[in-house]
Amino acid sequence: MEKQIDSIKKELNAVRHQSAELHEKMLDELRTCATASMSNFDSGTFNRLLHLQIDVATIEVRLDHTSRRLWKAQHRRAEVRERLLMHLAGTHAMLEYEKRDKAKGFFGSTPPESPVE
Repeated sequence: MEKQIDSIKKELNAVRHQSAELHEKMLDELRTCATASMSNFDSGTFNRLLHLQIDVATIEVRLDHTSRRLWKAQHRRAEVRERLLMHLAGTHAMLEYEKRDKAKGFFGSTPPESPVE
């Protein structure tokens, strides 16, 4: 479970990095457009911006999906830990009960048999 969560965290960081890179590319293109005159604004620049925007939207979807997967994995880990602690507490209680019974002279987990008449 821990390995899965670590893997998802690494993927999330990689997706965030990709998103930041795409945003930088878009900003560079916009800066280029702003410094160039409108007569130099060609359809190639517009297409590059459009494709960068599509890439950013795709990365954002992946980011949301990976965030949800991370939340689910962490939630599952918490549930498993809770169940494990409940089992450990139950085992500990049973062991303490058996120790107490042995100290009183009982052997086993059931009371001694009644005499048969």
